[in-house]
Amino acid sequence: MEAEQRLLALLGRSVGLTRAQLARELGLSKATMSGLVGDLLARGAVIEAEPSAGGVGRPGTMVRLTGPDRAFAVLRWSGHHLWSTLSDFGGGMLARQFGEGPVDLDQTELLADVAAELAELHRLADRDPAHTLGVVLAVPAPFQPGVGMPRPGPSAWAAKPEESPMWAHAGWLSTDPVPALEDLLGVPVIAENDANLAALGEATAQGLDSLAYLKVTPNTIGMGIVLSGRIHRGANGFAGELAHLQADPQGPLCYCGGRGCLRGLLGPALLDAVRPAYQRDITFQDVLTLAAAGEPGPRRILGDLGLTIGRALADFCTLLNPAAIVVDGSLGAAGEIVARSVRESINRHSAPQAAAAVKVLCGELGDSAEVTGALALLRQPQHPSRTS
Repeated sequence: MEAEQRLLALLGRSVGLTRAQLARELGLSKATMSGLVGDLLARGAVIEAEPSAGGVGRPGTMVRLTGPDRAFAVLRWSGHHLWSTLSDFGGGMLARQFGEGPVDLDQTELLADVAAELAELHRLADRDPAHTLGVVLAVPAPFQPGVGMPRPGPSAWAAKPEESPMWAHAGWLSTDPVPALEDLLGVPVIAENDANLAALGEATAQGLDSLAYLKVTPNTIGMGIVLSGRIHRGANGFAGELAHLQADPQGPLCYCGGRGCLRGLLGPALLDAVRPAYQRDITFQDVLTLAAAGEPGPRRILGDLGLTIGRALADFCTLLNPAAIVVDGSLGAAGEIVARSVRESINRHSAPQAAAAVKVLCGELGDSAEVTGALALLRQPQHPSRTS
């Protein structure tokens, strides 16, 4: 029965697979798979779809679950905004919402917001909630299962971590919210760093086995890492936290406990560098728009940012030899400025063999990278260990 349950779970995360694909994914012989599928067909649990088009030789018939296609939801916080989507496992978008959302939720508020958001998605898509197999939270911070945001070690905040400055922007991560969400929603919930999801999404879309993905927001910069087709999270979920690399040994203290972190070059500091040239309030989106239009000041600032980031990535390339560095596609045309500067730094500071092997690309997926990554994660036959 275990093999049957695994087969049904795999079909639930797809829009249909051939018997050969099922056998390969589950590590079963063709004869065993034929017997399992035959039993399920006789009971009406699965059906055989039309033969797949194209390919060489006799096309295989697709085995799929009976009933409507299953769905999954992705919720993503970014700044003061909340994106939520309901998608099927073929990648089709069933419903999508975008709106204002608080950034300082506690877990009680989080539970209520997620439940309400999911109900609204089902209403918009006119879907039965029973056909939604899971929810993915795209977390705007490093995440450690069973813990929440990784702890820096014993401190004055150990008793009440929610009062630490580390959780000022995501108090709901003072502990792991997943168990409470699963109890409330009655479906599996995965919490994953948003840059990690975007990295897996771009790796899937661009057919890359290994990459580092740069996620640039108005206030910080993150990095997702994919190695051998899997998200690399590190020992406690802190892998890829590019914002907390030291950029200035004498710089100000960061909420992480470090000094002179790279994130100090973003947010207000980046806008303060541009504002004097325009003598008016400038937003991060203004900087991107002006740079894309050819304005020299914003282009110089983004280029300098790319050089600084690229210096850190040069060592990463020498050590881990990735196939690509992918710059956040949601930056639009301004992302090309960052990408060129990152390329320059890598060429200057990486070992020549590593520099020659790595491509520096702009993302193809834009704001949909996290959703594509969530789909790729859910499609994996077994969700990998969070310490991988």
